[in-house]
Amino acid sequence: MCPGPTEETHLSASPLRLAACAGAVAVLLIPVPAYAARSAPEKVSVTAAEKLQPRVVTRKIPRLTPRQLALRHVRARVRVVRFARAQRGDRYAYGAVGPSAWDCSGLTRGTYRVVGIRLPHSSAAQARRGRRVTPRTARVGDLVAMRGHVGILVGRWRMVDAPGTGRRVTERLIYRTSTLQFRRLIS
Repeated sequence: MCPGPTEETHLSASPLRLAACAGAVAVLLIPVPAYAARSAPEKVSVTAAEKLQPRVVTRKIPRLTPRQLALRHVRARVRVVRFARAQRGDRYAYGAVGPSAWDCSGLTRGTYRVVGIRLPHSSAAQARRGRRVTPRTARVGDLVAMRGHVGILVGRWRMVDAPGTGRRVTERLIYRTSTLQFRRLIS
């Protein structure tokens, strides 16, 4: 089958056959075109029910160290106090939610919205939000709640609140009542 020294070699013989017949060990590297190397995509049958299923997209949430989390909360508290103090001097109006007139629950609602916390527009409902803390452990930015009234703790037993009809948003001392409580909305 292999052409001998006297036989003619045909041009139609394959390079592999010629190399094997000659007894030589040859490695032929034949480049494969890029379009031939890819395999054809498999057809997957999708049912109508699978088409209607919502596609779940997972987002990787970065893990924060305790220190990074604490710094994030401190910054949020500072933003809350800064916003509340910026509203001092605005007038009080029952049911108002800003930007130039507030009632007490509208002021706290608008203040916490700055840091992404949503609150209802009711002082009683706000007084049930978050976690109750003692006056000794209360921090700047906590909600000060008492019967029918709420404000923002800004430090040293002072709060920013919208006191009532005919008055303006002000910073003043927290007055002690039997219903006084502090609520922690930012950890």
